[in-house]
Amino acid sequence: VCSSDLLSSDEQRNLDAEIAAFTCRFTSDGRSPWGTFFAPLWEQCNDGAAIYNPDLARLDSRSVDVWAHRANTCTNPVLMSRYADLVWDLEQKIVGHGKRRPEFALIAFAAYLRAVSEGRFLYPPFATEALKRALEIAGEIRDREKITQATEAILEFGQTAPAGLLAKLSKTLSIKNKPDSTTMKRMCSLLEQRLIRAIADNDQIEVDSAVHSLESIYRKAKDIQNRQRI
Repeated sequence: VCSSDLLSSDEQRNLDAEIAAFTCRFTSDGRSPWGTFFAPLWEQCNDGAAIYNPDLARLDSRSVDVWAHRANTCTNPVLMSRYADLVWDLEQKIVGHGKRRPEFALIAFAAYLRAVSEGRFLYPPFATEALKRALEIAGEIRDREKITQATEAILEFGQTAPAGLLAKLSKTLSIKNKPDSTTMKRMCSLLEQRLIRAIADNDQIEVDSAVHSLESIYRKAKDIQNRQRI
C-alpha cells in the first residue's frame, strides 16, 4: 500500500490521475452529474454538499496530461480507449477552458473497435458498451465515415451477440444515428434469427428482448404487416 507520505507531489498527482481513470464509470443514460459520458463511481450528499468519487476538483491539467501520455504510449486497446476517452470527455470539465481535442476522440474510437475485433472483452456486455461508445464518439465529432465504420462493427458483432445485447445495439443505432433502411433491414434480419433461436431454445428472456426490439423498429417504420406478424 502506497502512503502519500512516501510520494513526491508529482508522484501523488500521477497516482490520483491513475486512480481516477479507473473509478469513473460508463453512463449512456445522461445521468452523470458532470454532464459527461463518464460518471463518478459513486456520489453522496453530506450536509447539502455533493461528494463524488472520483472528485474532478482534485484533478487538473497535469492529471489530463497523464491520461494523454498513457493514451499515446500504451499498446493495449482497452487501456488506450479508456485514457483517450477520458481526455476527450473530461478535459474541459477539469481544466475549465479551451477546446476539446478531437485527436483523442479518434484514438478512443479506433481503440474501442480494435478491442472488440481482437476479442479483448471476454464479457460480451463490455464489448457492447464499447461499440455503443464508439458510435457515440463518431456522432460527437460528426464523422460520417466513422459512423458507418462503427455501424458495420455493430452489425458484425451482432452476428453472434445474444438477443438482449443485440437489442441494446439496435436501440443505440436508432437513437444515436440515423441509419438507412438497408442497415435497419440487416439489424432486423439478425434479430429475427435470434428470435427463432430463442424460441427453439425456449429462452423467454431472449424471446422478449428480440420481440420488443423488432416491434419498436417495425413501429417506427410503420410496417404494420411485420408488427402484426411479430
